[in-house]
Amino acid sequence: MQAVVVLFRSHAREGRRCHSATCQSTCDANAIELASVADEVARKGQIVRQTVEKLKPKSLSETIGDELIRLIASGELKSGQRLNEVHLAESFGVSRGPVREAARELEGQGLVVSKPRQGFYIADFTAEQIVDLYEVVRWVDPAIIHDFKKYADSETCQEILTDIDNIARGDKLTFSNSLFAFRQRLAERIHNRVLAGQALTLYRQFHIVTALLDVPDHEAWMDRVLTMLRKVWTAMSKQEWNRAEQIVHESIEFWHKDVAPRFPSETHGKIRT
Repeated sequence: MQAVVVLFRSHAREGRRCHSATCQSTCDANAIELASVADEVARKGQIVRQTVEKLKPKSLSETIGDELIRLIASGELKSGQRLNEVHLAESFGVSRGPVREAARELEGQGLVVSKPRQGFYIADFTAEQIVDLYEVVRWVDPAIIHDFKKYADSETCQEILTDIDNIARGDKLTFSNSLFAFRQRLAERIHNRVLAGQALTLYRQFHIVTALLDVPDHEAWMDRVLTMLRKVWTAMSKQEWNRAEQIVHESIEFWHKDVAPRFPSETHGKIRT
């Protein structure tokens, strides 16, 4: 598919130069048509790839990992709590192996921690960890913008902008779950799958952070989250890439200063910003 797109675009760029005005006009029209075909092939190729990704079956450990994330976000599994592998395996109707494998995967994502000869525990989010998360967002979000700039079209960005309206308002858990679902759909549209994996890891952690976050005015907080999302994707749908990066930078600066102090500090000192 990629070779076909490159071939089409190469022919569209090079176009044979003609001596007569009439002939040149025809060649120019053909070049425009070839470029249009190339863009359409690229767009359909991306759609096919996204469909294949969706159809890939999840492994048992991935399914259990998703359920553990849901239990953490809902508060049924609390920060610092030990994962009872035997009880979880019985409740899921599986052996301990897939539960242990899921726990290892979540450990790699920073959601659980292992202790020698003791097992796995739900991670405690601290102010310092929140700052670390936002430092990674500073790298990942601009990379996502670059990915869409290079591989997507304005129509795709407009579809994502419209999808923001599907984020359900409600209590912390309802909003956190719906925001995470939106971010999962967004990750499916990222062309670079390594970047998509990194983004999903971040989104899983922020899913928990959002569910745990205690703010005095939840409605105003939801408004700000949704407003910033709409600003970014409005700019991207207009292909105003620099504007989108500026909004993302301002958003990150605001949120890491607002969110981090709402979590306990490891040192009880000044949180770095």
